[in-house]
Amino acid sequence: MTSVRTPGVGETIVTDAQPAGYHGTPDKVQGVGVMLWDSVGKGWIPASSGNTKDGESAGEALPVQNLLLNAVGTMDRQRNNLGVQTAIASAAYTSTQQSAQIQNWNHSRLHINLDISVNPGGGRTLQVALVDTLHTVVTFVAVSVDAMIDVGPGLVTSNGQVGPPLVTSQSACALVPALFYIRVGPNDATSWTYKVTYDLLV
Repeated sequence: MTSVRTPGVGETIVTDAQPAGYHGTPDKVQGVGVMLWDSVGKGWIPASSGNTKDGESAGEALPVQNLLLNAVGTMDRQRNNLGVQTAIASAAYTSTQQSAQIQNWNHSRLHINLDISVNPGGGRTLQVALVDTLHTVVTFVAVSVDAMIDVGPGLVTSNGQVGPPLVTSQSACALVPALFYIRVGPNDATSWTYKVTYDLLV
């Protein structure tokens, strides 16, 4: 089987553009898929991503997508909802804990869950704060029970309780920083056992 046409000047057909064995011998039918024209001399090439980031496999066709220019002049892909991530692992703590730095790509809302498994009682409380690289963005109302916290532009700043089981529900009208930390501090040195998870939402 031969090509249906002769390549033009400076053009190659797909069998010439790929390494030996990529498609098999030229007398076999070629695979059909998304192809891109490479003007730097490779001819028609498969539009595969070549990486495994964000759930892609290296052989998948690279989708056409929007790219966002960041502050250092490189491009970032848009992200979907991040899914539940751990900010502070479950353990017994007696002092203020702060998450590792968290990257916000293009998300507008942040959802934080504080899950308390051991409460020392006696009216003691934990206080959650959203902190960027320089400042405290929001300090939330101190709690003694589990808390669900939402941060984002357009939200009504509020504090209430829902349940059972009893959960504090808080929200704050604020921008989610590009780089931030989640901080939890007790009002004394008594031991608490808790964990903090979060989700970034578009």
